Amino acid sequence: MNDLFKTFEKFIFRDLSFLLGGSVVVISGMYIYNRLPTANDQAFKYFIWAGISYAIGYCIQELFTLVHLVIMKPKFPLKWIGRLLYKIYDRDWPKHNNGQDYHDAKWWLYQKDTPQRFQDDYERTESLKQVGTTLGPCFFLSGLILLMKKYIVSIEFKYVVSYGLIALGVFLFLLGWLKVTQQSEHLIEIYIKRKQK
Repeated sequence: MNDLFKTFEKFIFRDLSFLLGGSVVVISGMYIYNRLPTANDQAFKYFIWAGISYAIGYCIQELFTLVHLVIMKPKFPLKWIGRLLYKIYDRDWPKHNNGQDYHDAKWWLYQKDTPQRFQDDYERTESLKQVGTTLGPCFFLSGLILLMKKYIVSIEFKYVVSYGLIALGVFLFLLGWLKVTQQSEHLIEIYIKRKQK
């Protein structure tokens, strides 16, 4: 049961941020066209909207990552905004702040003799990072959509949906290719590190 809960916390909790963020964007678009869901809508429509919302939330996070407005992996040395935020939040500057220290620590984190509480702390921070890097951009875009209502409503709703789905499809296709590359590179990096130990 404990393993099931950890799986839920690790993956589903993070994925909920995609669903929530994408839903905010979808609802903003529907709101400006006066097409909000009602109690009379059939249940299957909610499942379709949920799936599209998930994809939109995922794409928005990745898009902001591709244009370097959001970072998903630590950069060494830290960028100026990371240094500023860390200084404001924690007051003290970290003593160990280079890429090799991070990779060594991450390798140690998943060894059998490492206490579970350290992995749990790391995973919690990872989940919170996912929430911030997904919901932040989604809420930002939703605010822009609502602010631009006057200009967006001049385009017919069916065209907005059509063009939006085409763009979402193309972007998801490209993200699939990106993830294939990232997955293989990550595996090779782990393999080489463990081989060197």
